[in-house]
Amino acid sequence: MSYLKVGAVAAQLGVSEQAVRLWCRTGVLPAYRPAGTRQWLVDPERFEAWLRTRAPYRDGRPDHELLADSVALRRTEPAAPHEAAAS
Repeated sequence: MSYLKVGAVAAQLGVSEQAVRLWCRTGVLPAYRPAGTRQWLVDPERFEAWLRTRAPYRDGRPDHELLADSVALRRTEPAAPHEAAAS
């Protein structure tokens, strides 16, 4: 099976590679990182399913606003004690 790399996903979505990496790292976008590498890989079938379930990802806002919204949607659990102490 051929997996999509971050650059291909970013190009298809019209967002930066940094945005895609953040989505992978935070679990917004289903992806995996092979052991011993720094590269994220996305299963094309899961990517297509993810696209069908997402609200429009490009609505004229800059990447950092889209990322903030996406990450906020994933944070449903309470903050860890060290995060609460930092605020």
